[in-house]
Amino acid sequence: MGIIREVPVEWSIEELVTNIEVPSGYGGIIKARRLSRKSINDQNSLVWIPAQSVVLTFTGQKLPPPVYCYFTSLPVCGGV
Repeated sequence: MGIIREVPVEWSIEELVTNIEVPSGYGGIIKARRLSRKSINDQNSLVWIPAQSVVLTFTGQKLPPPVYCYFTSLPVCGGV
């Protein structure tokens, strides 16, 4: 598993997985999920706010240094 950061919240997970390019030799993407952060709103109720970080699970045993999406290089950080 690896984390990519600064992924716009407007991008859906399906859109991200469809358009992401993984360099050859690193396998494909099995699963992706967006991280959320907990916050309390004005009415003192708990809300979850989507973050700009996405966790990717790859089929290969090595993490790719970057992945590419919409002509943008997104560095992959080590596991969760």
